[in-house]
Amino acid sequence: NSASGLSVQTFSGTSIRTSPATTITRGAFQITTTAGLYASGATGVTTVSSGGGLWVSGGITPNLGPVTINGTGSAGSVDGAIRNVSGNNTLTSTVTLASSATVQSDAGVLSVGPFTVGSASTLTLVTTGAAGITLRGAATGTGTSKVLVPVGSTVKAGVGVSGALAAVTNEIDGTFDVNVVAQTIASGKTLQVDGTWAGGTTTTTIAGTLDGIGSMTGSGTVSLSTGAALKAGSGAANSTLSIAGPLDFTSGTQSMTLPGGTGTTLSKVAVAGAVTHTGTVTVNATGASWTSGSTHTFLTYASKSGAGTFTNGTLSGATGRQNLGNIAAGATAATFDVVAGNASVTWAGGDGGNWYNGQATGWTGTGVTDFVNGDTATFGSNTTTAVLTGNVSVASMTMNAAAHTISGSFTLTNAGALAVSGASFRQIINVAGEHAAVSVATSAALELGNANALGSGTTAI
Repeated sequence: NSASGLSVQTFSGTSIRTSPATTITRGAFQITTTAGLYASGATGVTTVSSGGGLWVSGGITPNLGPVTINGTGSAGSVDGAIRNVSGNNTLTSTVTLASSATVQSDAGVLSVGPFTVGSASTLTLVTTGAAGITLRGAATGTGTSKVLVPVGSTVKAGVGVSGALAAVTNEIDGTFDVNVVAQTIASGKTLQVDGTWAGGTTTTTIAGTLDGIGSMTGSGTVSLSTGAALKAGSGAANSTLSIAGPLDFTSGTQSMTLPGGTGTTLSKVAVAGAVTHTGTVTVNATGASWTSGSTHTFLTYASKSGAGTFTNGTLSGATGRQNLGNIAAGATAATFDVVAGNASVTWAGGDGGNWYNGQATGWTGTGVTDFVNGDTATFGSNTTTAVLTGNVSVASMTMNAAAHTISGSFTLTNAGALAVSGASFRQIINVAGEHAAVSVATSAALELGNANALGSGTTAI
């Protein structure tokens, strides 16, 4: 049998055939009796091409063999390649997506599945009004296979279907109800909750990625396995992923990635329950730009337990020396600072011979040409006199390979050692300062042209 027009053909009788195949090219086949299309023991494959539709109504479990679907519905309308017209109906067949396709329930509940979603295909599950879709089997796929629950739609896991969405990437813009069944998201797959994940009292285990701007409701725990990634904002700043129950960072390693940046509020994960943290979580942030010295909240919670740690990851959009600084996990929130980091730089003549904090040019280093306080400074082959036009501080300082003079009316503070080397080279410091330690190599010379060049404290030489 086949349909190729734009009409709806209704099958309300009793078929005696179990095969061959049925192809619905355009228009729709509407089945209203159990044996309307096939007799019991059907083996024929029913294929719904793009522009066709397989409709069911009347509270039945139609006799069907395997079903393959494509497209959004009959004649290109968006009413579903499979459509539940009325009543509570059940499709027991495995449904395979040869390309992206829509399943829709207009009234009553359609129980359907399992699904095999083709690579790069999206299964869209649509409900209208009080209608529903229940997954009586899991959706599985390969590559970028995806399940989408649009805004306004409600989909429920069937009884005992614990991995309903485990093996595909998911975008929940409407509501997904776990139906008191523990759910998992496999490694390499994403659960993006932009609507509602109705978690009830059961645990949702994430081995892949959890992201979103919606809500995970219920008292059940969200558990992050080793290697899991927790995000918020669905790639955008100024948003929150809300988790009503406890959040468990299990032992091992996980990551968090939050979008934000200058002029925005960092997206965060807000946990109404308790956070258990026993492993190591690497924190990353993305944005177009960042303000040094700013502090950002990435996680809030009612309470926190465990000896786990948050570690600094990457700061995308950073300029110059910016990176993630101190991460503080307090009683009810975790924050990170954006700081201007430090580098090892070598004097290249400075800014017209001047040396000051924050100068943009006149130094060389890996990926940098500037100097900021706290850098490790080396005076090598460039012999231009360095004139302090502001107070500077270094982590440590080396003077070698040539003779150098440091002068000016400001101070030089060295938290580490001043190392002087280079045979026959005289290094002259004419400014006041502090040095934690000084070492002068054999045949090298250090001349102090200021009585306070080494400071007022104790210096180890």
